[in-house]
Amino acid sequence: MRFQAKTFLHGVLVMFAFGALGQSGRANDLSGIYFGGNAGTAQIDYDNALYQKQLEGQVTGIGSLDFTDSSLRKRNAAWWVDAGYMLSPYFGIEADYLHFGALYNRVNGKYTPNGGIAESVILATLVRSDGPALGLLLRLPLTDAFALNLRLADYYGRTTLVNTIDATTDSSSRETANNSSLLLGLGAAYTFDGHWSAHLDYQRVNQAGNSSSVVKYDADMATIGLSYTF
Repeated sequence: MRFQAKTFLHGVLVMFAFGALGQSGRANDLSGIYFGGNAGTAQIDYDNALYQKQLEGQVTGIGSLDFTDSSLRKRNAAWWVDAGYMLSPYFGIEADYLHFGALYNRVNGKYTPNGGIAESVILATLVRSDGPALGLLLRLPLTDAFALNLRLADYYGRTTLVNTIDATTDSSSRETANNSSLLLGLGAAYTFDGHWSAHLDYQRVNQAGNSSSVVKYDADMATIGLSYTF
């Protein structure tokens, strides 16, 4: 995806900058407790047609909705923090908290009440996703300073879905769901000054949410960050 490619390119430049400023460490020597944080962009993918059906369902029996145009914002600022313990330079246990941001979909249309006159309406859908994750970190040192990281975790995400109709009579519905989803991550790290590492990471969550109240969706996150190993 385009937004991920741009973030990764910026991350590569940052990692080379760290390499120029600091003395490299040994990626295959790192073990023990570590803390870190990342920031970047995220994208939540969902079935837009399904959400519009939910909006139409809110006026079932009292009128009808006809959509004219829409505006979708899928990409958001995102971040995550992590803490873990490397049992060896190659294997560790990690706990994270991830914030995928919020998706916002605005739809303009006409609402016609039963037996009434059509009026302009604005319909909005907001989906927010964040929560903790617990899993395994596998590290593959490539050189003294560079290593690849692979994450496999359980993401216990809290999903919030808000549907709003802005018309003569405003109405809003709010649903929340907490459930587990598979999280996969792939990244690269550059170790410098012995204990510090600059990171470039991509993470994906599959089938978050649920099939009843908030609908299932996928989420992608691309970030850069730092960590410190004691």
